[in-house]
Amino acid sequence: MRMMDLTDQWLELYNMIDELEDDSMDDAILDTLEGIEGEIDQKADKVAHMIRLFEEDQAAAKAKKEYFERIEKTDKNKAAWLKKNLEVMMKMTGKTKIKTENFNLNIQKNAPSLKLDCDDIEKFPVEFTITEITHKLDSAHIKEILKGEDEDAKKKLEGLAHLEQSESIRIRG
Repeated sequence: MRMMDLTDQWLELYNMIDELEDDSMDDAILDTLEGIEGEIDQKADKVAHMIRLFEEDQAAAKAKKEYFERIEKTDKNKAAWLKKNLEVMMKMTGKTKIKTENFNLNIQKNAPSLKLDCDDIEKFPVEFTITEITHKLDSAHIKEILKGEDEDAKKKLEGLAHLEQSESIRIRG
């Protein structure tokens, strides 16, 4: 039975008990309530076990991702090193073109790249610059104000932001 169904049954039975006029609770009702609670506990245990397995799988996937990222970076660096050494060897020997059974290798000019002689952007004429304006909320400051005692500052944030306390399940064991 699903956890939601068990919860619904438990709530329905609990409400029936709550509606009894006198204190005469039938033993069968109490036994049923205890049985449902036991099933809920068992289901909760199984769900917690599944959550733990998914978290372990997530950790393993993260470790694999980091491992493959290291391999990717290493292979990229090896290829760049070999390419640079091949280029140096070709330039040293004066061979700007090599044709093999599998590859055609040649040294050629690349598109020009911009190199700045001055890092101070203020020295460049304005027509060579782009002005970007960005706004970002200072969340830490807003949170500090909302937690604090300054009512005037809190009024400025009224209808714009508030603090909200959440709850979450913690699984230990």
